[in-house]
Amino acid sequence: VDQIGKDRLVLDLSCRRKVGDTTGPYFVVTDRWQTYTDVEVNEETLKMLGGYCAEFLVHGVENEGKRCGILEDLVQLLGKYSPVPVTYAGGVQGLDDLDRVK
Repeated sequence: VDQIGKDRLVLDLSCRRKVGDTTGPYFVVTDRWQTYTDVEVNEETLKMLGGYCAEFLVHGVENEGKRCGILEDLVQLLGKYSPVPVTYAGGVQGLDDLDRVK
């Protein structure tokens, strides 16, 4: 951040729930979405990470590439708490999904 400035940095967050947990929190995952970190995606984390970048690129891992619909609760969380603009990727099935992401 010191070398390029926060205004030129997009932070990519791959977000996934723990296997078998359909209502719990989302966590940041790494290593081709196989390794869970201890970083929970919530208001506190988004505000902290938002201090280091100009934008988030967020992958809804569970639905990425499946065209089965967006992860609405994740999109709502991002819309409510992200201090920076967010580009969401994951599961868009049609124009109705795009309207909901706006």
